[in-house]
Amino acid sequence: MGYDSRGGSYEKEKPVVYYCNPITVDEDLKEIYRENVDTKDPVKYLHYTDLYSTVVHNKCQGCACVMNKALMDKLKMVSPDTFIMFDWFTVTACLALGGTAIFDKRAFFLYRQHGTNVMGDKRTFISMLGIRAKYFFNKPDHRRQYMCKNVLKTYGKEIPRMNRLILKEVVQYRKDFSHKLALLFDRGFYHDGLNYAVSFAVAVILGKI
Repeated sequence: MGYDSRGGSYEKEKPVVYYCNPITVDEDLKEIYRENVDTKDPVKYLHYTDLYSTVVHNKCQGCACVMNKALMDKLKMVSPDTFIMFDWFTVTACLALGGTAIFDKRAFFLYRQHGTNVMGDKRTFISMLGIRAKYFFNKPDHRRQYMCKNVLKTYGKEIPRMNRLILKEVVQYRKDFSHKLALLFDRGFYHDGLNYAVSFAVAVILGKI
């Protein structure tokens, strides 16, 4: 048995992925932003490591991600065109297969953000408005739907039944109104703040997730 950062145990043969918080720095490595985890609701961080919330919003950055051999072996089953964002796919696959995601609230690496990078870790309100507007008016890539579909396709019945149902909510929401309602009103799908909650709801209604 092993233990995660919250004191929970996990079986070593099961998939496990670890990721931590970043410290956002500028081109000269001067700190721009560091999340003050001490003032946050600790319950919030539990949602960083469940399947419901992971399919809504990716919290894992690939440069701060490590995994065990069990998960690596599972990822070898997929090709690069199976995912749009490899870190998001990694955590989703791990959790879908009944594995463990370990989120470390402490920051152990520098995320270097260039001056012209509006997609970085720390975004202003204005830049976020621009990103959201561009997203809603451009042709959607359906990245969540594509990711969940490929996780289901790749691992099939290896995925526990409850986790398959969660993934199917995302995969089938454009064809089945009941699945769309589930995405909108199921409290299991956790949103990190009002901004993400509203954006996600609009994206679901418009069929853009």
